[in-house]
Amino acid sequence: MNCHKEKIIAISNIIHIVLLTVSILSAIVGFLKIFAYAWSLAGLYGEVFIIDNVPVVLPSFLSIGGTNVFYWASGEMNAWGFGLESTLRVVTVVASLFTAERMFKYLKSGESPFSAVVIRWFKYFAWTQFILAFATNVISSMFPIILLVLVYIFEYGGSLQEESDTTL
Repeated sequence: MNCHKEKIIAISNIIHIVLLTVSILSAIVGFLKIFAYAWSLAGLYGEVFIIDNVPVVLPSFLSIGGTNVFYWASGEMNAWGFGLESTLRVVTVVASLFTAERMFKYLKSGESPFSAVVIRWFKYFAWTQFILAFATNVISSMFPIILLVLVYIFEYGGSLQEESDTTL
């Protein structure tokens, strides 16, 4: 039993670090994307880049050594698209990564997978996945539905764990 808990803690520690790093980087790219979208909507002066086959004006005052700092993120913006829909997708992705990171943070600290706090973050993660899948592709929403079923299985396991702990 203790061996399984140590494995969960070790794996959760690695996943937590990866998710924390990816969520921070995604938040930075997302902020740049939202800022660039707002800058383009406002019609302010800057350099023109082509992102997702859309000419986008990015601020030229952030140029360092002749290279715009937004240029490095334009490839990532192109992969995620550009506009209001893709901006909402970025926000949902960052929220999803954050909720998963929180869940693994508690698991790495030794919390039981059936504890209320882990189940709560797991539920948030499943709902963000559902929103993301629904916003991108209705067919891919089966994965979040499976996650939601797993959440309810964990909630049931948590209630059984609590009942078992109180009867001993």
